[in-house]
Amino acid sequence: MVNSIEKPEAGDVFQSYKGNLYMIVGRAIHTETTEEMVIYKSDGEVVFVRPLSMFIGSVELDGKKVPRYRKVWDRSGHSL
Repeated sequence: MVNSIEKPEAGDVFQSYKGNLYMIVGRAIHTETTEEMVIYKSDGEVVFVRPLSMFIGSVELDGKKVPRYRKVWDRSGHSL
């Protein structure tokens, strides 16, 4: 399980390493595997789901590891 400090919460806004912004709808548990998932949407109202471990993980970009997503606004409306 992932440290609760790292877990995105409903209303938080994250930016992907590609630059797109997404609002967290919430988290869910996969019924078959019990894996924790993150539910999030783009500004176009498209809804996505991704395993939490992948959401908070990193990707390689230009030979460097960077976060896949980084929080830019918290659910209280504070920029980070």
